[in-house]
Amino acid sequence: MSKLKLFLILASALLISCANPNDPDNGNDTGTGGGGTGGGSIPLTSNPSWFLTAEQQSKALNFQEQILFDTTDGQKYRIPAIICADNGNLIAFADDRHSHGSDIGQTANAVDVVFKLSKDGGQTWSTIKTILPFSTAGNTGINNKGDVIVFKSVNNPGTLVAMAASGGAWFGSGNPQARFAQSKSTDNGETWSQWKEVGQNIWDEISTSGVGGVTKAGFLASGRGLTLVGKGNNVKGRMVAGLMTQNQNKATVIYSMYSDDDGETWHKGGYVGGSDGNGTYNEPKVIAELNDGTLVMSTRNNTQGNARLRAYSTDGGISWYQQKNNGGKKETFSAWAEMTGSNTDSEGVVYTRQGEQDKNRVLHLHTTEATRNGMALWLSEDETDTWTKKLTLESGSMTCCYNSIDVLPDGTVVVLYERNAMGNAYDIVFNKFNLFDISGETYNADYYKDWYVGRYAQ
Repeated sequence: MSKLKLFLILASALLISCANPNDPDNGNDTGTGGGGTGGGSIPLTSNPSWFLTAEQQSKALNFQEQILFDTTDGQKYRIPAIICADNGNLIAFADDRHSHGSDIGQTANAVDVVFKLSKDGGQTWSTIKTILPFSTAGNTGINNKGDVIVFKSVNNPGTLVAMAASGGAWFGSGNPQARFAQSKSTDNGETWSQWKEVGQNIWDEISTSGVGGVTKAGFLASGRGLTLVGKGNNVKGRMVAGLMTQNQNKATVIYSMYSDDDGETWHKGGYVGGSDGNGTYNEPKVIAELNDGTLVMSTRNNTQGNARLRAYSTDGGISWYQQKNNGGKKETFSAWAEMTGSNTDSEGVVYTRQGEQDKNRVLHLHTTEATRNGMALWLSEDETDTWTKKLTLESGSMTCCYNSIDVLPDGTVVVLYERNAMGNAYDIVFNKFNLFDISGETYNADYYKDWYVGRYAQ
């Protein structure tokens, strides 16, 4: 047998063995598997070539935005999340709501969690992939998944944890009850395990917490999840999220929820049940771990035009207060007076830290109008006490909604957000900025000189 013929036989066999029996040939690749070594975990021998140079940091980046998930009449996307993996891989997620656009639990229609991956800092992207198994109609088990929140493990390099809303989620007053589906990647986001159910003990923990009448309805607010790096007395590697649930009168009840084992088990954190006249609390996001270990919860205000709500925790999310250092009322939100905008899920991130870079900077992506319109980046240099609007991404005439934000190893800021409402869905847009774009300052390239050494060099 010739070498060429043998090669063709082997190649054909490989293609057949790699075929995905679950793929309905819908044009999307699938993100199957449970991880493994993969291309994403090969040790780097130098910084990635896409890192910004010192010269590029000293002037506007002028990155060309990209629509990663394109909503049309027959194809609807919602709910962005973006995260940078340990090796610099960038993964963007969305709900594939197919042709209907409805929320999980709102109807029985299928919703899938899809993603794209970039290995060059967001300049080019893979095709759309689906975390399997594909969803089927229904809202009782975890056969339907959406509203994903994604965490990066601190204790296990290369591991990412995705948590999705499932079951009845927010709808049905707990009948059918809300469920939580989990998928993991152990190769920096390249492949993902099939969904499994976790976290149902949460409802028992809430029922014995002393807060009466809470039903088994709710979800974790979507986007990029916060994993603690161990500031102050925090548990290093703890994943903390905001849980929005409701009582028998369908009034919103807010908890935090945390995992100390990379998303395998989850526990009830602190309760927040008042707003001190600042508005109506809705989707809560735990967005930041400050230098002293204080956690910051940033919460959607459902009273249009009112300021965004906030709460702080000094014990890793077990209890929450209006102000830092357990100031103000316990279990009550205060508000950031300067950050007003619409009632939408929004996200923030610690950008730089005093002692690690030059000074403290926290960024918050947020809409700008009383309706779901406009989008801007806000900057805090006093660890979230106050905010200044620094960069307008979309004018007040443009419909915008949910959003997500992360920081790449070279200090560039990546954002993913909903724009241009088409019925009950949006285009999902990716953009990228350096510090010069945001505040006119120059990010010091020495901060990431030989970045790979601390992560991959043996």
